[in-house]
Amino acid sequence: MVYEISFIQSGFSSWIFTYHTLSRVRTMTTNMCRITTSFINVIVVVILLFLEGCHSAGVCQNSFSDTAKCEQWAGLGHCKTSPWMVDSCQFSCGLCHNAASNENKRFEELLFEFFDFRSREFPEFASYVGYHDYDDTLESFRLEAFDRRRNTTERILYKVNSVDPKHLTETNKREWTILRSYLKTFIDGYKWREYGALNSINFLEGLAKGPQWSIVHRLKSQTDFDKYLKRLAVVPTQINEQIDLMRHALAIGHSAHMASVSRVPTMLENWDRRRYYFSRFEAYLLNTKFRMKTKTRMLNKARSLLPAINQALNKLKRFVEKEYSKVTRSQPGVHALPHGVEYYEACLKWYTGEDMKAEDVFTLGMREVERIEKQIKEIMANLGFHGEIRDFFKLISSIPKFYNHTRETLLEGYESLLKDTITPRLDRFFYNASIEPITIIPVETDGPWGSYAAGNFYVNLKEPRKRSTFTMMPLTLHEANPGHHYQEQYSRQWSIPRYRAQPMNGRLYSVPFHFPVYTAYAEGWAMYCEYLGHEMGVYTDPYTQFGRYVSEIFRACRLVVDTGLHAFGWSRQRAIEFLTSYSDFPSSQIAAEVDRYITAPGQACAYKIGEIRIKHMRFDAERRLGSLFDLKEFHHQVLKVGYVPLGVLEDSLDEWITSVLELHRDLADHLRSSDGDDANKGATTGLSSILIYSSAIVCGLYIFWLDVSVRVFR
Repeated sequence: MVYEISFIQSGFSSWIFTYHTLSRVRTMTTNMCRITTSFINVIVVVILLFLEGCHSAGVCQNSFSDTAKCEQWAGLGHCKTSPWMVDSCQFSCGLCHNAASNENKRFEELLFEFFDFRSREFPEFASYVGYHDYDDTLESFRLEAFDRRRNTTERILYKVNSVDPKHLTETNKREWTILRSYLKTFIDGYKWREYGALNSINFLEGLAKGPQWSIVHRLKSQTDFDKYLKRLAVVPTQINEQIDLMRHALAIGHSAHMASVSRVPTMLENWDRRRYYFSRFEAYLLNTKFRMKTKTRMLNKARSLLPAINQALNKLKRFVEKEYSKVTRSQPGVHALPHGVEYYEACLKWYTGEDMKAEDVFTLGMREVERIEKQIKEIMANLGFHGEIRDFFKLISSIPKFYNHTRETLLEGYESLLKDTITPRLDRFFYNASIEPITIIPVETDGPWGSYAAGNFYVNLKEPRKRSTFTMMPLTLHEANPGHHYQEQYSRQWSIPRYRAQPMNGRLYSVPFHFPVYTAYAEGWAMYCEYLGHEMGVYTDPYTQFGRYVSEIFRACRLVVDTGLHAFGWSRQRAIEFLTSYSDFPSSQIAAEVDRYITAPGQACAYKIGEIRIKHMRFDAERRLGSLFDLKEFHHQVLKVGYVPLGVLEDSLDEWITSVLELHRDLADHLRSSDGDDANKGATTGLSSILIYSSAIVCGLYIFWLDVSVRVFR
């Protein structure tokens, strides 16, 4: 049996080390000669078994480093004439008939085939994640592209289904399950291709916020700069395709709500087009060692493309103002669309990974709001206040240490929380990992209170004097460490396939016709980290505890408001009033939050649902493992798998729990058998049991002890 080495309770390991090992020191010493002889024999057997295992486990491969050359020479027939080819290019010469090795290789090729296909269809995102084969193109917004993506995804899924998972490694077997789910989610979403996917322009994402590809496009070689120019040339085409899609949405009555687009014209007017499309290109080009003639040609070409881009952007602005905004859907919720509630529940499934009825989510939200409200009121009562949460907000708004701070003071506060309070405590809850420092960047927008992207924690400091300090701690835990930043950095240290190494965020308008980003896992972990703050000891007084629960109840309110808007006919104003009852956010922030829910149906529900599921997984692990439960190891198991459906995470944790229990049982069985009658020791024949010794001195790592009888080799 193969075990994954885990770190389990040091108390258990220490007991084995002190009691059992020391009690056998004398016996081990007197039998040193026999053990030495056995050890030599074991080495021989292990080598032979390893060589045989290489064949049976599928390690048959090209020993020559250049696999491409092996395939080329094999294609020319050199295998038959060259003994060197037979020995060094086993795969290419067709000598590896092992099903396991072939299936694993074929599956890994499919992983890359899909990643390359997705990069070709969404080249801007490919540039963002460092894959530059398609830096000369932009995403197509034609309806024909929807069909092409569905058809190709179906073909890849067919190939994946043809792989026999019984022949895959444990890692690939799990990845096979994830990839099938990933592809099927996109295919299932095709049914809703003429809903949100038609409306790519809104205030949350996309072109209204400025082109992101121009910021991350690689600019090193001359080829990189030429590819940039090719992208610039097709920007007007891409903008016109989006206008055509939105016109189609109007024609079939599937437009967005006014709340999603009312800010767009102003946003398009405000961002600096020259800075986004030209300034970075110019600065990088002038810093190269290209010939001056080449630089001049490229600069002139870029300048010549800007007028057409400006013209297309102005056309988009006029279209949103004069045409689209006049015919947006009348109600904020998608229930107003044909089959609207079914569409909404498809969005819920996309975000949470589970079939959930809107009514069940609404009920869960109300129950959570009631539970958290009781906890908040207990804190208020301990502070001598008896009344409603909204009234308590008014009371503490007059306390200087909580409000009326400058932008600079708030920014310093976030930096101090992260550096002085949170970071020193992480070692108690997580294994030491090479986590890159996070950068805190202040922004002033109508967007969320805070956000995270690519190593940056964006803190929203708009209207700073209206922002409370007691909610800063849960936000920092959520977005920075050990939340999203820790989550992303930790998972990078493990072998995660490129297609899901970084979630393809930024296309929420198209859900559920979009490749999944596993929001419930990502946001559920971040919410769990807010909860973990209690055990970390960072909520040090009643006011910071109050802030923690205010943050949690806001996420619970989202379950109510999101379903209320999209399934039960709530008005925008009713949603705003409900949130205001449980939050101290400025009114502009509350309005922006509700408009976010209107724009991305179902997304806001993933936070609380994910947190509840991850907490349940932890409590289940604690119950099943008892004294063997190790919190650091639990966090390691959750983070190392990367972004996955919650069902896959649950299965992975179940495998870990089972392995720990089996390891503990086998060790206990050996300890009992080793304390039996010494007279029975000489009667043992064949291969003895694997002896596993645990040592607290080396942090719970297990030593596997092999004792083989000489008679095995007779």
